[in-house]
Amino acid sequence: LSSPLEGVTVLVDGSGITAAPDGPQATTNSQGVYTLENISIGTHIITFTKADYQTVSVTVVAGKFNEEEWSMQPQKSKEK
Repeated sequence: LSSPLEGVTVLVDGSGITAAPDGPQATTNSQGVYTLENISIGTHIITFTKADYQTVSVTVVAGKFNEEEWSMQPQKSKEK
């Protein structure tokens, strides 16, 4: 089991969201928890990003997204 990751940016695609054309976003707290508000009902792509970690994108469908957990892996360092 991995530890919660603080400071992850959580972005939602902008499709179907008129209030924020670029999509809403949130940042995880020290427990890895975030809250997204004003999301239209439907299918969305949620992307999790943090410096030095691999980006994770997931597709969620209305009514099927409830406190899911995803794991982010550190990026592999580039060999010189």
